[in-house]
Amino acid sequence: MIQTHSIISENTRRPKHGFFNTLLGLLSAMVLLGLVSCGQSKTKTTAETETKADTAQQEENIAEVTAGQMKAVGIELVMMERQNLSSVVKASGQLTVPPQNRAVVNALVGGVIKRIQVIEGQQVRSGQTVVVIENPDFIRLQQDYLTSKDNIVYLAQEYERQRVLQEADAGIGKVYQQASANYAAEQSRIQTLEAQLRQIHINPAQIRRANLVTQVPVLAPISGTVGRIHLGVGTYTDASNPIMEIVNNSVIFCDLQVFEKDMAKVQTGQTVNFILTNQNDKRVSGRVYGINKTLDTGTRAATVHARVDNIAPLHLIAGQYVTALIETGKQLVQAVPRDAIVKANDKTYIFVLEGMEKEPVKKDAGDKETDAKAVQEKYRFAMTEVVTGVEELGYVEVRLLAPLKPGTKIVSKGAFYLYASMQNTETDDL
Repeated sequence: MIQTHSIISENTRRPKHGFFNTLLGLLSAMVLLGLVSCGQSKTKTTAETETKADTAQQEENIAEVTAGQMKAVGIELVMMERQNLSSVVKASGQLTVPPQNRAVVNALVGGVIKRIQVIEGQQVRSGQTVVVIENPDFIRLQQDYLTSKDNIVYLAQEYERQRVLQEADAGIGKVYQQASANYAAEQSRIQTLEAQLRQIHINPAQIRRANLVTQVPVLAPISGTVGRIHLGVGTYTDASNPIMEIVNNSVIFCDLQVFEKDMAKVQTGQTVNFILTNQNDKRVSGRVYGINKTLDTGTRAATVHARVDNIAPLHLIAGQYVTALIETGKQLVQAVPRDAIVKANDKTYIFVLEGMEKEPVKKDAGDKETDAKAVQEKYRFAMTEVVTGVEELGYVEVRLLAPLKPGTKIVSKGAFYLYASMQNTETDDL
């Protein structure tokens, strides 16, 4: 009897334990389904947000105009075509002047600067006095010259007497030879002193004992523009201390850095187009006149020397950085007319025709109703970024960042109007 009760009690507990396990399993499944559903919902929301952002970004680069507007402003369409333009090597460099057009002003002899007669940026001519220096040694040099001039008179007379005696066989040969040597030595001394005086710009013919020169000028060695002045009044200077610099910009060269992979294409005599970034990307031409055969192991580039032509109206300064396009031949490239290019935010764009649709025309301005019979054509253009290359014969080489479908048309004229209309639309939306 006891055993039967125990079996019944055990059998009664088992179904209850199974029920709770089943209930727990159902709850776990519901929680898991909820988490999966939530994750899917979140992923879907994120995807929708990204899609909307991409769509908004695309819409920002879209310009829409009607056929009437296109005709009014002269928008024209052409097919993307290939042109036989110059093949170029792009390089960057720095403007410089040839060595003969750059000078450092020094005093040949030491002295104290008494006057500086120019200022930085001033134009000077060759031989113009730029600095005046003073030194007591100038007086001693002039005194030595005057003393030699006096001695040469006596030595000349003595030499002449001994020569006459020698010719009459009444003189002594040794005395004659001594007189001749003394006279020649003094002549050499005078010539040396005269050369030294001329080097410091003192005219020997104008030296007088009562009026010795105490200050001498330092002259500009070349014509040009005064650069930095290193010393001031009252400073001692000599041949080892530069006083100022003078640069002549009448001839400008450019040292271009060309990478190793492009060196085989570059040759002497090739045309170079320089882009002056500091003058609204103005272009000026030149030619390659020399190629450095030494390769920089750090940059893997060699220096190519080019001369800039027609620089007079450009006001170029040595040290400016430029971008250059070295023409190395002809090649067939994708190109668009120059008027198809729009520059904005340091990037370059063209407008590509995306499609055309017809839409009803409103009866009156501000009227919501439309005329079912009247329709107008509306064109959509996408502003597409490109990278430009060589420009020649009114065409500009372009490299597309994304390929276009065959037969796609682009705006060849009136691109700036489309860009301006987009800016006005954005302003109105704000």
